[in-house]
Amino acid sequence: MLYALAAEQHRKPGPAELYQHNLITGELERVQLDARRQSRLRETLVEAISSMESGSYPARPDPFTCQTCPFLLICPA
Repeated sequence: MLYALAAEQHRKPGPAELYQHNLITGELERVQLDARRQSRLRETLVEAISSMESGSYPARPDPFTCQTCPFLLICPA
């Protein structure tokens, strides 16, 4: 998503073409972001950046990852 936003800012208006380069095979594969997914990723990115700017890092408990987290015993959640 960050690459898509950067490409949009530095080229003419319209969607940017993004490619994923496989270093093992040397193939270039086009990455397609539909408008719905791009909109959702943009909202998530804006929310994450605004949280970082405000210094807000709330705990987000998750039953799958909390058990292996190094902060399990001292987490405020």
